[in-house]
Amino acid sequence: MFDWNRPATLIVGIICLALVLRIWGIWFGLPFIFHNDEDLEVVRALQLASGSFDFQRIYKGGYFYLLFFEYGALFVTLKIAGIVGSATDFAHYYFRDPSAFYLIGRATTAFIGAINVYLVYRMGQLAYSARTGLLAGLLLAMNVLHTKLSHYITVDVPMACLSTAALYFGLKIAMGGNRRDYIWAAVLLALATTTKVTAILLVIPLCISHCFNVMSHTAGQRRYFFSKPLWQAIGAFVVVYTVTTPGIVMNFGGFVSFMLRKFGIGDNVSSVVTSEILAQESMYANTNMFVFYFDAVKDSMTWPVFLICLAGVGYGLWSRRRADLILISTVVTFYFVLSMTADTKEFYPRYMLPAIPVMTLLGARLLEKFLGYFRYGRKEVVGMSLVILLAILPVSRIAADNSLFTNKDTRAIANEWFEANVPAGAGVFIEGTRTRVTEGTVPLRNSPDNIRKMIDYYRDAEPGKATYFSIAIQNLEEPTYDLLLARMSEPLQDLQYYKEAGAEYFVLRPGRYKGSRRGYEWPKIVAQLRSDPEISMVKSFHPDPGTADGPYRGPYIEIYRVNQNLE
Repeated sequence: MFDWNRPATLIVGIICLALVLRIWGIWFGLPFIFHNDEDLEVVRALQLASGSFDFQRIYKGGYFYLLFFEYGALFVTLKIAGIVGSATDFAHYYFRDPSAFYLIGRATTAFIGAINVYLVYRMGQLAYSARTGLLAGLLLAMNVLHTKLSHYITVDVPMACLSTAALYFGLKIAMGGNRRDYIWAAVLLALATTTKVTAILLVIPLCISHCFNVMSHTAGQRRYFFSKPLWQAIGAFVVVYTVTTPGIVMNFGGFVSFMLRKFGIGDNVSSVVTSEILAQESMYANTNMFVFYFDAVKDSMTWPVFLICLAGVGYGLWSRRRADLILISTVVTFYFVLSMTADTKEFYPRYMLPAIPVMTLLGARLLEKFLGYFRYGRKEVVGMSLVILLAILPVSRIAADNSLFTNKDTRAIANEWFEANVPAGAGVFIEGTRTRVTEGTVPLRNSPDNIRKMIDYYRDAEPGKATYFSIAIQNLEEPTYDLLLARMSEPLQDLQYYKEAGAEYFVLRPGRYKGSRRGYEWPKIVAQLRSDPEISMVKSFHPDPGTADGPYRGPYIEIYRVNQNLE
């Protein structure tokens, strides 16, 4: 039974629930990594430890600073235990088996996700009541998308957590807060923006908070623009953001161009219009971003919770308290700005993550109002019944997802088959970057010769990456393959091109890249493979094989072989 008079005990229980749901299954896939972004912060942390820094990556990051200190603690622990003797040994330890590094990072993200739950509770307690905070914390604890993303070493959950913290101080500012609240809001906003640049959208609700603060005083309209705490906050933001993202100084022009292109007002429009470009634009037109992000939030909550939260937004518009307007402006800003983006390459549900804690708070506020109509004894019964009913769908989905995390992955199974049946050194077409396969596909190892070419490529321009691959090649295990990497940043060629380039095998995820530029190109090469008489599909791996050890985790995978290479 809920005892609303013991909020400290209840929030501890809610945080524990959130942590259990986020820790469950974090060992998935290891030692392989199957998320395209999950190694970015890990590698940057190790790069920083080696004395190198990536000044080009300014749109997201920041999380690697925390990982840097955690990996430093791991190094000290391993050195005391006699497992490593130097920084070089530590690097080799990572390349032999990175599992410990990823478990530390994933556990950290899970804890940050649980902290986000606590911050929502504090926001609800500040703006409305402890009961509202408890309900909001519970709704966020069992949010499907937030829980899933808390399993990865990516910037989304840390950014959402920092954004929630910045909004907390924004609410304090609106309620007559002092200079310290301004500084904390600015510092947290800077850290959130360093973590992921879209957090800068919080400037709008924070400006609204400042306006409410000015309205609480009688110093006149000059305070809107010449308030000392405001300019101190702006200064704090600039200093913290520049220190944590030093690359912005040398890449500011590119940053501005990038943001303009995001909304279709940059110089990325080609003056040459071809039938292929028109076909691609036609495909993009079928993706309505407003519907996409609406569905993203709805699916993250499940329908019952979403309807309550949406009604909470409506109730907030009707009530129009200061906290209501600040929170609603956050949701509206993220939803409309992201939905109006001109970027047709990448759009993901996770982009709406900062708005989800805010929506849970608005929904919880409406639930609290509803419970207020019941007498004390009946209120506890109704509250517990509502919690159970609302938890059924999201918790069941989270349990299913987390269980799937612990199952075998089709990519790991495909990797085992490939290494057992395909001779080392064979030419293989596969998705990848300049240097290696993407984490989303079968984790085949590139040949030493190809890695040496990468070392030569980076030696002068980015010596840190050259050092990284130099250590990687020393720990390279057989079998390796001559990988022809299909890069997302470059147009795909036709099938004949890859055959002439030496591809003997083709490894691909046929259903990949829907809703992106490659979503137009990829089906063409899949169709060519399936219809080419010189090529045969030799193996496929389905995530739901209908066997006793299924369903598997991961994508559907097909492997093709050029017939002329058969013995």
